[in-house]
Amino acid sequence: MGTQDFRVPEWWIIGWPTAGRSAPMARQCEEAGWDGLLLTDTQCLGHDTYVELAMCVARTERIQLGTGVTNPVTRDVAVMAAAAATLQEESGGRMHLGIGRGDSSLAYIGKKGAPLSQMEAYIRALQAYLRGELVDRDGFASSLTWLNKGVDKVPVDMAGTGPRVIRMAAEIADGINFAVGADTERLAAKIAQVEENLREVGRDRASFKISAYINCAVNDDVAKARDVVRGTAAVVARFSAMHGKQASSDLSEEDRAAVDQVARSYDMLAHASSDATHAREMPDSFLDRFAVVGAADAVAQRLGEIAGLGLDRVMLVWGSRHADPAAVEHSVAALSTEVLPALRAAAP
Repeated sequence: MGTQDFRVPEWWIIGWPTAGRSAPMARQCEEAGWDGLLLTDTQCLGHDTYVELAMCVARTERIQLGTGVTNPVTRDVAVMAAAAATLQEESGGRMHLGIGRGDSSLAYIGKKGAPLSQMEAYIRALQAYLRGELVDRDGFASSLTWLNKGVDKVPVDMAGTGPRVIRMAAEIADGINFAVGADTERLAAKIAQVEENLREVGRDRASFKISAYINCAVNDDVAKARDVVRGTAAVVARFSAMHGKQASSDLSEEDRAAVDQVARSYDMLAHASSDATHAREMPDSFLDRFAVVGAADAVAQRLGEIAGLGLDRVMLVWGSRHADPAAVEHSVAALSTEVLPALRAAAP
């Protein structure tokens, strides 16, 4: 990797909340030098995120922790604020809340993602609770009466990619997390859009975190690397063409066709699984562009290019459900011992 002039991002990873495994994983990530660990929040596919985050807090001292992502439907806003603020105090200020409209967590209880109007109202109330303010709950003035205001407020980041979500995040959130793949031109355009919206609403760029989820796997055998992330890459690809909409116009014609096919054939019962038919049907050429896969030096090179875009955090989605456990373990080890040190060494 060549020397580049860029904002040095934090390097985070995303895992599944798993009883007996989340806390050791957090400890290992801390020892390996990762800046943060996110746990998914999808109650029918994984153990409870907030319980597992509490276990992670107890086993770590430095690493930042959070949700990737929760939603505004499955938990009352006061309950979520209380859980996040509790973890923030217990961890000494290491908690982050990533929140989106809801996907598998809602699909598996027969519900659809929250409309943006509900999302906005929820986040405004959530931010107020976390600041220790009163929240109007149908005429009742509600607050976290026990909130320790000596602890920093939990940051709330919105997950999304569309212009309305980006604008909303610039107005009411503390950051935004993109899930648009690994194409640097597409990521750069999204970053520029956020920065423009921040200027329009009069917010300082330095006070707002811009992050990107990147599907990533390391293996000298690129076919094995693809299979590690194939399931979760299909999840991210589908976000660019959900709810019957045509794929995003900022994709190439070839990639729009691949994204449309994933969206049309997506089987939620095989969510995030590398064995899913919709994941297996994704062209390898598309996956090689949309994710970051291959040998450690090639992965480090591409991630370095992404880091040079000016992101505050790069969040690596390191595996899929039903992927070969040995291949996932190999990839995670290579990311921690080869790729992350290379990225640290290349930073100015």
